[in-house]
Amino acid sequence: KATIYAVPDLYPDYVIGSIDQVIMSGASVTRAASFTMPDCNTTVFVWVERWSKDHWVYDGSASKVVTVEIPVPTTFHLSVLVPSWAAGGYVDPGSGDYPAYSTVKLTAHPLSGYQFTGWGGDASGTSLTYNLYMNSDKNVEAYFEKVPVEPVEEFAGKISRKELEYSGSGDGIVPVANVPQGVSAKLHVWGRNDMATDQKLGIYWFVADPDGEIAEEYEDWQSWPFSTTPPGETHEFISSGQFDLNKVGKYTTWIELLMGAQG
Repeated sequence: KATIYAVPDLYPDYVIGSIDQVIMSGASVTRAASFTMPDCNTTVFVWVERWSKDHWVYDGSASKVVTVEIPVPTTFHLSVLVPSWAAGGYVDPGSGDYPAYSTVKLTAHPLSGYQFTGWGGDASGTSLTYNLYMNSDKNVEAYFEKVPVEPVEEFAGKISRKELEYSGSGDGIVPVANVPQGVSAKLHVWGRNDMATDQKLGIYWFVADPDGEIAEEYEDWQSWPFSTTPPGETHEFISSGQFDLNKVGKYTTWIELLMGAQG
């Protein structure tokens, strides 16, 4: 009888065929044994035993040892793909043939507005770089996505009231007519919060005289103890100084309500 073993250099040995049959003196038997060749040098043993009276005896003259050498590849091919559904960048280096058993450092490069999400195929993880060991042909995919855009909060509010305070004659809701020439004036402006949450309000205005010259410019923000305004409520801003109404004609105010964070 005979047993055929394959002993690859890099893998455990295994049986690839056997013969257990009585063969009379002078006769011969042919048997075929096939197996998948590993990717390394392999030794094939044909172990033959003959029956001697009451037991099997190893027959070295009939046993054979065959060594099969596999040429060592000089390169392996690397295929790098960015799927269309995950486009948004590229990988360096790209597809090509690389020295066998070398390490290739892959780097993902997201385009502007995109971010890298991870590797696929023969690479894994989410780091921008990956060291790929080229011990066979490799296939690698890289995935990108658009950087999420945080929604911008839209502020809602309005200037609900404007009053002009002037010395000697009282005050009135802007626009005010028939104000005596030469008096000093002060603006009062109310800003309203139309948001669903408390908001910090600010104000900016300037007053131009009939000749277009700036009579007053003013900016202010809410401060403690009224640092924010509740929804639907108003906050009054009062100019820190006064300006003189010493010219005949129309004084124009330009007012802007500010919301959110100061600056």
